[in-house]
Amino acid sequence: MTFFTTYPYALRALLLGSLAIGSVDASRKRESQTCGAYMVSGPDPGYFQHYHFSDFGSIPSVQDNDFTAAPPLVTSAENREGQPSTSSFFNQTTWQEYWSIHDDVHKPDSLLPSIYSDQNVFIARNSTRDAETDTYLTLRASRPGAFVSTAEIELNVDQVLYASLRARLRVLPNGLSNLSAPTAGPAEYVADPDTGSDRSHPVDSGAVLGLFFYHNDTQESDIEILTRDPINQIHYTNQPDYDDSAHEEIAGASTEVTMPHDYVMTEWLDHRIDWFDGVSRWYINGDLVLDKTINTPSTPSTVFMNLWSNGGSWSGNMSVGAQVYVGVQYVELAYNTSQSVGSNDQGKESCYIDNDGFNKSTTAPDGTFTSVASSSRLCGVDNLYRVTALVALVGIGLSVT
Repeated sequence: MTFFTTYPYALRALLLGSLAIGSVDASRKRESQTCGAYMVSGPDPGYFQHYHFSDFGSIPSVQDNDFTAAPPLVTSAENREGQPSTSSFFNQTTWQEYWSIHDDVHKPDSLLPSIYSDQNVFIARNSTRDAETDTYLTLRASRPGAFVSTAEIELNVDQVLYASLRARLRVLPNGLSNLSAPTAGPAEYVADPDTGSDRSHPVDSGAVLGLFFYHNDTQESDIEILTRDPINQIHYTNQPDYDDSAHEEIAGASTEVTMPHDYVMTEWLDHRIDWFDGVSRWYINGDLVLDKTINTPSTPSTVFMNLWSNGGSWSGNMSVGAQVYVGVQYVELAYNTSQSVGSNDQGKESCYIDNDGFNKSTTAPDGTFTSVASSSRLCGVDNLYRVTALVALVGIGLSVT
């Protein structure tokens, strides 16, 4: 029997969760300062004028914080506004220029108010065996009692109109989440029937991880991982997915998917959503998993990532004392805005980079970014690491020698 059939999902996730399975070398992802547009792979390759890459994999220790311990849990609903950042990293321009941390109340009329807090967004030291990176961004949700303390971040890019959004992340098994990141091993599992975790489902139930484009509740395209689900499940949705007047779900708007290749939520995976005119596509580790044409958003939107729970039918109940942690190695976005769609970036070298390599003589074909000037450079987002001589790092707070 092979390793993948011998070991159950949860054990395989813990043993292999830190390995680079189909991963991108984040330290080599780049933004070319001479690019006039960016290409992404897929059935209908998209072309975008703007690009951003936030790398959380090599954040240096700051002051007296070496990122080896998680911040104290939030225990009072009153302690959400005006809280200090969990480290000085979040006070740096390199974070604040690109990201905002929310501290408001999500759906205050819910059974359990979900209260966002700065204290639930922090950097963790990645000390697991065979770790891919030194550090990662962490989002946390916990339930101390009559509310759930949660996390949400927003990318400070307005008016995104069609984009390719990716993030490498995992829901941390309970054995990794009690501290910042202790050494991984089978003995690290923490089983607690009261919070819905055991060796086959090593995360507490009741939390929802969301990565999504959002304008309003009827203009949204998202990736969601529900910790109450089997750990090989994921949800892909173009909102709305429910018809309030007919009191029924909208067929085809939301799909629960079994992840390919026996992937599970507790291992590092590259999650991707492409939002094009008239279609949304979802990928895992570069494999196309699903596409939808129903309810595809058409309004300029913003990018969010959150970890929340409200005790409702979607998230499920998060038991008192439960905690869920999500690690994020990077977030990547190739995008157009409502102002840039159809515009040209003149005066830049003409070349095209795709998954087959670098071809100086090829000009940009028509695509989502429909009027790339012939004097513009096209860079393939999925293969930028192949052209290191032409590009410059845009990772957050990092330097490269």
